[in-house]
Amino acid sequence: MKKPILLLSSLLILSACGPSNDTVKNEEKIEETTSQTTAFKIGNIEEKAKEIFGDDIRFEIDEEVSNFDISEPHTEYRVTLTDVSIAEANDRINNNQGTDQDQKKIRDIQEKTKKLAQELENDLDAITVDYINEVENVYLLARRQKNKDITPIEE
Repeated sequence: MKKPILLLSSLLILSACGPSNDTVKNEEKIEETTSQTTAFKIGNIEEKAKEIFGDDIRFEIDEEVSNFDISEPHTEYRVTLTDVSIAEANDRINNNQGTDQDQKKIRDIQEKTKKLAQELENDLDAITVDYINEVENVYLLARRQKNKDITPIEE
């Protein structure tokens, strides 16, 4: 009679010492689901960016960043426009040679950025829209959080 009790108590002690296969499987499922949810959110923002700005963009994501204007960790979504006419319009504006049409083009990009920012899941994440000229300089066109313009829309 002592052997079955000893065996049973040993089994109870061993099962209490480590996670069961079910626990490990559940943790793996939670991690996989979180990863899939994150991928879906990212894909959704990229898809929406292409819908708003067109397919001719580059899209990048940086997670858990902190910078000078948003000190809390957040996700940065960067949309780089590749349309040369936008770069030319912005250059003319910066050289005080911009036309009303140039101004309208840049304001339109800022409004589109605002629209895309409404898709963000929280108030900390940010959308940055820029372009890169032929010598690889990056020029900011718009930067926005869900409920806040970081670069104001100029009238």
